[in-house]
Amino acid sequence: MLEPREERIVDEEVLRFILRADPQRLRTPASCIERISADSATYSHFFSKFLVTNKYCMPDWMLDVAQCKTLSDSHWSALQHWTVDAAPHETQRQINFHHFKESFGNAQLNVAECGVRDFSDQRRRQMTMSEYIDYWCRHRAMRADEGKTEAGLSPAEIEEAKAILYNKDWHYVKQNPGKIAYTLPLIFSDDWMNLHWDSRTDIDDDYRFVYMGPKGSWTPLHSDVFGSYSWSANVCGRKRWVFFPPEQGPLLKDKFGNLMYDIEEDQKVSASASAARGARPISCVQEAGETIFVPSGWFHQVWNEEDTISINHNWANACNVDLLWATLAKDFHAVQKELDDCKDTEGWDEQCQLMLRTLSGWNLVDFARFVAHLARVHLALLDGCDPAKRKGGDDDEESHSRAKSRLLLALFSLGRLARVAEDLLRYEAVARQVSGDDGELRFEAATFARLVADIPRIITAEVAEPGRP
Repeated sequence: MLEPREERIVDEEVLRFILRADPQRLRTPASCIERISADSATYSHFFSKFLVTNKYCMPDWMLDVAQCKTLSDSHWSALQHWTVDAAPHETQRQINFHHFKESFGNAQLNVAECGVRDFSDQRRRQMTMSEYIDYWCRHRAMRADEGKTEAGLSPAEIEEAKAILYNKDWHYVKQNPGKIAYTLPLIFSDDWMNLHWDSRTDIDDDYRFVYMGPKGSWTPLHSDVFGSYSWSANVCGRKRWVFFPPEQGPLLKDKFGNLMYDIEEDQKVSASASAARGARPISCVQEAGETIFVPSGWFHQVWNEEDTISINHNWANACNVDLLWATLAKDFHAVQKELDDCKDTEGWDEQCQLMLRTLSGWNLVDFARFVAHLARVHLALLDGCDPAKRKGGDDDEESHSRAKSRLLLALFSLGRLARVAEDLLRYEAVARQVSGDDGELRFEAATFARLVADIPRIITAEVAEPGRP
């Protein structure tokens, strides 16, 4: 994966308005999937209309790449190498199974069995890419001739070929750092989650995935990890999506109070019951070359209507960091309630943090470390906007405009982080680790102090008396 070469620039008047606004008041409901063309999908437009408002859309940038016949472009080699020209009876490019087996045959995959439920997810099995491609080819052959290809296969191979197996969460970028399959679109490039995870030395993980699976593979109803954004680009195939806004979450529960597993599993029970309670889905079909942006907290279920490959990222930035924090805080309070009968037990706080990490993927201290890291990054950007510290540069109007955008974007990010940090420090588990002589976050004390004490004052001054950087 390549980072975009362009700089993220947002209109000054937009940033000044957003700096003064309450994040919740900026978020607006959506009743349909909005399409935006590659020509209009500037970063400023996407930032103000979709990121800040938490609305979903279908940017056409990847579709344009395909239509402009730039399949040989090395920046999107996935379009060239992962697919082949359509067969005479096909209308779209098809999956290049040979390429995946030859180039990634030993890759370890975490494959979902779409027909087997495992609590709120699907049961997983470990396979190599070579094994998975062999399965997929047998599955396609059996589907094409309605089982006539069973001759010569073992009972186990026949049973496997009849199953629907979905290769989810393949960490393509992490596993193949030297194989550049695509360029990160500018509108999705302010990615704090993967920036932070790439910097960690205690864990080898990221949130950049490739999904690939046969017709009929699917993902149960869910909202994305940590309450993050996500984007999904179809390299080939077709997906059908069903969305529900965050506020409809209580309407999507089953009789046990858990989120429904399959919104269409039983039309007489699940779908009709949720609709009777007021849940109203928003649906769309995503074709090859199209991209979906999924806002924070939106529930969705996805089906592959053809053999499909997609590139998917989970990500977050200043526009939704408060939603990540709200999701984690809600989970923390649920953990405290669950363990309330043990509250007087020694080590209760530590046990709550351990359980929270298991439930949510991180705990309060992990999140505070994330906030501190991003604060340091943006404090350095802010310091770089100081005219006394800048070296050289053109003194024209465009340069001033870009410098002002950098300054205001840094302040916007730091302002959102400051709100979260102030709330975080009210929790003893975090405050103790920041202020204690042996606390895990003691080296971040100065960062938190500057973030909470200085940034609101700087923002107030900048909004009241805007000056040139």
